[in-house]
Amino acid sequence: TPTPPSPSPAVPPAAAAPQPQAPSTTQPGFWPWLSLGLGLGWLVTLILLWRQRSRCSRPADEFGQDNPQQREKTARQAVLQAAKNNDAAATRQALAIWCRTLWPDAPAGALERLGQSSPELKTAIDQLNHALYSPNGANWAGQELSDAIRHWEQQRSKRNADQLPELYPISTRRGK
Repeated sequence: TPTPPSPSPAVPPAAAAPQPQAPSTTQPGFWPWLSLGLGLGWLVTLILLWRQRSRCSRPADEFGQDNPQQREKTARQAVLQAAKNNDAAATRQALAIWCRTLWPDAPAGALERLGQSSPELKTAIDQLNHALYSPNGANWAGQELSDAIRHWEQQRSKRNADQLPELYPISTRRGK
């Protein structure tokens, strides 16, 4: 019996031989750009927060100027100081500023409103106006205006204390 020929070892075709692979050319996509944008957003946020915090840490003196009561007190002190120095022009300017702090919604006639609130103040303001606007330029002493302002402040404080509403009015109390 003849023996069949033994198969010869198969030689792999050239196409099956491993080829050297080319480097991968895939693009990273949008992820690096998105990460960069988010990182910059956080950086800008931190800078803005830091600036806001540094702006809010003002000295206590500046906070007083945001308070209307403190502005009124400062303006009144300026009037009293100008009157103490017997400077009629500076006193008139300081009075106008003080009146605007007392009545911010009032028209330009707030100085007259101040004069109408007290006879002493009206007399003192009239004397100030006479010294400023009379043809002979009379001398002016600010002591009377200072006294009138102090008296007006005392009366205003007393009126405000008397006008405080009752904390628990009888009509709203339960059980009575």
